[in-house]
Amino acid sequence: MPKAKATEAERIRTLRLSRGGVSEDVLQRIDRAFQAFFHRVKAGEKPGYPRFQGRTRYHSFTYPQYGNGAVIDGGVLTLSKIGRIPIRLHRRLDGTPKTVTISHEADGWYACISCADVPMCRCSPCCPPDGRRALMWG
Repeated sequence: MPKAKATEAERIRTLRLSRGGVSEDVLQRIDRAFQAFFHRVKAGEKPGYPRFQGRTRYHSFTYPQYGNGAVIDGGVLTLSKIGRIPIRLHRRLDGTPKTVTISHEADGWYACISCADVPMCRCSPCCPPDGRRALMWG
């Protein structure tokens, strides 16, 4: 029985360390999975019941509000409950930062910062003057 108590203590410690918005993101992921499931059931497709995702299956977490848990100050990303982390920005932030997603890939940790009100550029061939945008990957 001591192992079960240790597991429960670990869960409580993990919840205490997590930020409310980050926990909210997990609930939103679950909600989207079940909404898609019920949509497939209603459409008569093979539904595919959502699987349980243990904590080792999550490779990212999201701070849903920039400035409330995640802030960039110069070359340092400050995450609540984690601390200050030096980062390398591969481009400057245009627009207003909205969310910050921290993900773990095979070669390290990455921060994806989603911005709103990003100004349109008309200086490159990928942004034609009519306002349409094209993304080029390669």
